[in-house]
Amino acid sequence: MKSFECRGSPDFELNEQFDRKVKYHVSEPEKKSKGIIFFIACFGLTIEYCQKFIKRISNELGYTGIFVEYHCFQARPENGATILFEPEEIKKMVDICNKYKVTIQNKESIQEDVFREIGKQIKEEVILKAILTPTNGDYQNFGLMQALDHIYVIDDLIKRGSRTSNIILFGSSHGGYIAHMVAKLAPNTIRLIIDNSSYISPPPNYLGIGPEYKIKYDKIIIACSVFSKWQRQIVYAPNYYGIGNHLIRDVANSEHLEIISRYTTRPVKVRAFQWDGEDYISHPEDKEHQEQQYQENGFDYELNLVKRADDAIFRKLEHGLDADLFKLLKNTLITERSIMINVLDFRKTEMVFPCYSSVYFVDYTTDLPVKIEIERLRYY
Repeated sequence: MKSFECRGSPDFELNEQFDRKVKYHVSEPEKKSKGIIFFIACFGLTIEYCQKFIKRISNELGYTGIFVEYHCFQARPENGATILFEPEEIKKMVDICNKYKVTIQNKESIQEDVFREIGKQIKEEVILKAILTPTNGDYQNFGLMQALDHIYVIDDLIKRGSRTSNIILFGSSHGGYIAHMVAKLAPNTIRLIIDNSSYISPPPNYLGIGPEYKIKYDKIIIACSVFSKWQRQIVYAPNYYGIGNHLIRDVANSEHLEIISRYTTRPVKVRAFQWDGEDYISHPEDKEHQEQQYQENGFDYELNLVKRADDAIFRKLEHGLDADLFKLLKNTLITERSIMINVLDFRKTEMVFPCYSSVYFVDYTTDLPVKIEIERLRYY
């Protein structure tokens, strides 16, 4: 296992973070590698888990396994995010503790054991709002910078002389969404996407409309949103998240897929898996729409709707299917034939994505891994 650091993607929409670095981890097989598999982690997975996963990729599958610590990766309490409460929420909790005579040692940072004790005593549900603050000064960017970080890593691999003609992206939930964003911004780069339960655009609760993440202590629910520098109130502000910002993040947009198809000589394959039920974050109807749009634009997209749980791969009928991710990866690879893609051919291209209120220019002709510029047409 080796770890590398390269330049990370700046936030070209908000014009900041131009000196970012991104760290990535590489596990090589003992024999000649069959290709590269990026394991794109969903929110909540730890660095240790991802490192073990890419080791299995190299040791058991014969591919080079890569995991990228992408922007805002550590956005859950399980892997490093800090929970912060507004003063009014702390006051609400202090009042409850006083009522039930539970001592709080530090009112600025209420401990988990306090929540557990109070949660068992109160009779009615209490909802506390909180902000999840990711590590490294990161913030919720809704997938775009995260996809670009992977493109920057691919560029670094090219410069290091790695074989990049057989790149596979594998991700679950948000990881699968990032995989589609990478393929959207860099066609002719990815051979295969293996996608478990991803969504086709940022869910409303990721945009501050409802909580993105919940923590339950019996009757106490902490409803969390990840800290973001975007907002949805002041339309004329430079950080207003408008229709154009959302459309560039839509990975089932027919007009954009048609644009991508013009630059594609080796269309990316997609093998997607989705619970055929009431998934609260990734809806089967959305995935069927995505499959249709991909296929109409000449892409090989195969959607597998899972109707029953099993003990082998899909263990629960819920978001993510409680899937055994390694078995899913291994079984899918067995049926897929390798087709080589010359990534360097794409280094000369430019694409233009109309996005209603904005136009996004994606340029691979400069010395940068990718240069993106925006022309704003209107403020909504």
